[in-house]
Amino acid sequence: MDKKILFVSLFFTSSFCFANGLSSADQEALDKTVKLLTTQSERNEVIDNNPDAQKADELVNQLSQQGANSEDVYALSANIFKDLLREANGDSAVLQKLLMEAQKNPQALYRKLSPENRNQLQAITQDIEKKKQTAPQK
Repeated sequence: MDKKILFVSLFFTSSFCFANGLSSADQEALDKTVKLLTTQSERNEVIDNNPDAQKADELVNQLSQQGANSEDVYALSANIFKDLLREANGDSAVLQKLLMEAQKNPQALYRKLSPENRNQLQAITQDIEKKKQTAPQK
């Protein structure tokens, strides 16, 4: 489950950051992207107009038990994005390369996550698994 959430987080992050034209070392773009990921009304506006964002949102809702944990997934995406941007030193080309590598190898990204992000991912995963076990079977 951790890999799936991590992949969706990265996919969603990359959909938003490149849709918004993140330029290198642009703090305003970082703030806008993080706000977009963590503010449902703004995120919904992008989702309504972006097929990639729609697909990613559908995956988030599927993985998060129809939205029960979706806000947590988006918050984690924002945190991962900030960390990757720092690693890329604000360079959008380096950031794009990091995102592509992470999508190919989520385990490598997981090993690079901060302890806070790992804990957040594990908490989301545990909560989703717990909800799956207690959900009525169809």
